[in-house]
Amino acid sequence: MENIPLRLRSFKLHLIIPKNLRNYLAKTFKLIYVPESSTTLLEINGAKIPPNKPAPIFLRCNRLVESESDTEVVYASTDQVFTSDGLRFEVNFDGEKSLKGIFQRNVRWD
Repeated sequence: MENIPLRLRSFKLHLIIPKNLRNYLAKTFKLIYVPESSTTLLEINGAKIPPNKPAPIFLRCNRLVESESDTEVVYASTDQVFTSDGLRFEVNFDGEKSLKGIFQRNVRWD
């Protein structure tokens, strides 16, 4: 199977929180991309990131919708990300890892 690069044009994080916690919302979250291996090519906005070096970007609050019982918040980044393999990510809030995940292409796209 040929290695097909992965391109990300945006990253969005949707949160729904109780309305009484709205005052604790951060204006930004730190998103850290972590390459899968030392051979993974990673570029953010055209800048090459050295292998095995985490690459932080920021998710900014770009939408906040309140209802009677809760608040929906959308944090987003439009940084352009290119990787040759899978890419792990972590979202940090107040210095603590709050969310983690992975982008991976397991199937061939024709």
